[in-house]
Amino acid sequence: MHIAEYGARPTAYAIEFDIDLKRFMFYGKERIAINIKKPTRRIVLDSIGLSITAAVVIKNNERVELKRKTTSEELIVELKRRVSGAVDVLIEFNGSLNDSMVGRYRSKYAEGKYIATTQFEPADACRAFPCFDHPALKATFDISITADSELIAVSNMPVKKEKINGSKKTAAFERTPRMSTYLVYIGAGEFEFIEDKYRNIVLRGITTPGKAQQC
Repeated sequence: MHIAEYGARPTAYAIEFDIDLKRFMFYGKERIAINIKKPTRRIVLDSIGLSITAAVVIKNNERVELKRKTTSEELIVELKRRVSGAVDVLIEFNGSLNDSMVGRYRSKYAEGKYIATTQFEPADACRAFPCFDHPALKATFDISITADSELIAVSNMPVKKEKINGSKKTAAFERTPRMSTYLVYIGAGEFEFIEDKYRNIVLRGITTPGKAQQC
């Protein structure tokens, strides 16, 4: 629908996640760079089970007045004027880490022990962040994850930078290649690793504690 209606295509996502494994919640901020072929007053993103706390549209470094509404499966941004070309959409949101095993969820591996993990295939990335959740709508992803400092954050790419802030630690990851939303991974927990290399590519297997030998 998003392609046919007005030709909106994402080019890049920059997403910050804050994971709270004590309260089983996650909080996010994202900036989506999109290109709109046909002038429109309406931007529609896929979003399921998320609470949207803020939405801003930027065109030529200026805010475009808007109002937003949500349905059970979409975030709809209605603009005061038509826009086309390069546009940035800034969104703040939060959601729960439930045990549904789809989208963003918690997984118990020992008594009182959980990891935060994701399963986005085929179209459940929109349960973790508002997006154009269609395999053909590829984009790059710059992801950072904040979690308790004793936990390890994991995403698709190597860690570019880490920062400790009190009891929390933020890991910023390198930019991904252009890819579909269902390939994005976001995790935090007590992980173990095994590692090898294929040519210049580091291959890493990640498990919960005590399972690395099975990887």
